[in-house]
Amino acid sequence: MHGNTKHNWLLVLASLLVALLALEGGLRLARQRFSNQPDSMQNSPHLYAPYRSFKLNPAFNTKNNTGGKKIHSSDGFRRDAPIALRKGANQVRIFVMGASALYGIGSWGSVYPNAPYLANNETVTHYLEQDLNAALAREHAGYSAEIVNCGVTAYQTFQHLVYLNESLLKYAPDIVVNLDGHNDFYIFDPGIEHWGQSGYGILSVVESLNRREFRIQVALFFRWLAMYSAIADQIDRRLTSRLLNPRADGAPPAQAPADGGPAAPAERYALAARRTYLRALWQINRLGQLEDYAHLVFLQPEVVLEDPARLTGHDRMIRDITLRHVEGTKEVEEKHLARSLMPRLFADKGIEFHDLGEIAPLNRDGRDLYIDYCHLTPAGAKVVAGAMFPAVYAQVQKRIAARKATAKP
Repeated sequence: MHGNTKHNWLLVLASLLVALLALEGGLRLARQRFSNQPDSMQNSPHLYAPYRSFKLNPAFNTKNNTGGKKIHSSDGFRRDAPIALRKGANQVRIFVMGASALYGIGSWGSVYPNAPYLANNETVTHYLEQDLNAALAREHAGYSAEIVNCGVTAYQTFQHLVYLNESLLKYAPDIVVNLDGHNDFYIFDPGIEHWGQSGYGILSVVESLNRREFRIQVALFFRWLAMYSAIADQIDRRLTSRLLNPRADGAPPAQAPADGGPAAPAERYALAARRTYLRALWQINRLGQLEDYAHLVFLQPEVVLEDPARLTGHDRMIRDITLRHVEGTKEVEEKHLARSLMPRLFADKGIEFHDLGEIAPLNRDGRDLYIDYCHLTPAGAKVVAGAMFPAVYAQVQKRIAARKATAKP
């Protein structure tokens, strides 16, 4: 009897092993044929980072989003080739920081029409670099502009400050530009903790490790095993990333109103701004005095800020979808109020600020500008680049004039 029981258990184990091997083989074949990206190391656009929570994954590429092409340089920027540590003698180097709109993310799901990521030659920075170099060729022969897209999806302004200190200053930028707004320019709660409540990233991992949660051990195990097993890879994609990133949409967590704060919305907003994005951008601005770079801030476009009469039919549809999505909230009203207050808030801090909240009036070709609530089509990126050009070019000219003035005869 004992022998039969042992034999039965061996049969069960053997059957389970065969089933697992069959499932593994089937998943490998299906992944190679149908998956958007069969390689787990290339599937994620982000890698974890010690200081700014997450950074671009140089290996990232997928069939649907990037056409199977890598869109991140080996040094972690949104561009094809890495940049040299030393810039050319007659080169003006410009770093542009921002989040998903600058980066050029796509749109997918059931809310908005599907759209792939922008190619590197369709981003705001690509068009701006083209415009600047065309102007330099006409007016300052021998000089060139190099623009580096430092956009990372879901970044907030405090992460730009960390990014600058961690990685970017070693490249000696001449001009630092922020194209921001959606992720943290519209916070009305003065009690929010900008640094401690990032939407996703290493913070959630550290919190789970500190609490010694079992789930983090399971998550990390399957994340490692995913490199070797198709079964583990499916678990990692569907479960582990959510465990590691409980707020994976990048939005700040919901906060209760701060006790004792001002009651008037304008006053609450001004206080919240000073404690969040203004604090970070002021530090970036003042750091420029030490590191010798100029600093400009641009408010990114939002479809709900646009006059619908100036939009194309497609963009009106995008606007209507967005309005339905926020129906019953004060989000649009608050965005308009915040936008009206921004020029004074930035001026009080001595930061050069340009409002690009509306770009439809600049759309001379009548092309579609938006793929969703704030992300741009290639045509929209080109319009934004054109709107940024005068202020950025003015700073480029100042840098060139200063170099000529100090050049030896």
